[in-house]
Amino acid sequence: MMKNLFIPYELAVIAKEKGFDEPCLGWFLLEGGGAKSMFILEKCPKQDMGLCLSPLYQQLIDWLEEKYKIIISRDLDVDDDFAFNIILGRIDKYSYDEDKIKALNGAIKEAFNLTPTN
Repeated sequence: MMKNLFIPYELAVIAKEKGFDEPCLGWFLLEGGGAKSMFILEKCPKQDMGLCLSPLYQQLIDWLEEKYKIIISRDLDVDDDFAFNIILGRIDKYSYDEDKIKALNGAIKEAFNLTPTN
């Protein structure tokens, strides 16, 4: 299903806080303090009026590299766990999980932790 190509709501909110504001095909409709629906469109409106952009995983990984020089890459799997490497200069961190998407989400969260606070 195509929804698996987009980052989840929790990461979309952090991306928005970190300054992500690029054109996206996916977005969340915000109601009552959370995401009620995820939509995929040909053209997405701007991130306002109760909307939160939902980039593709690769789109966010590229943005983190371009904006913050943080590299996220798939690493050798360890003990049947999926592994992702997060690199910023001499900082080298890892995210592991038996579920590939959970490992990737963990890597993105770790990358956000390496960015400056706003």
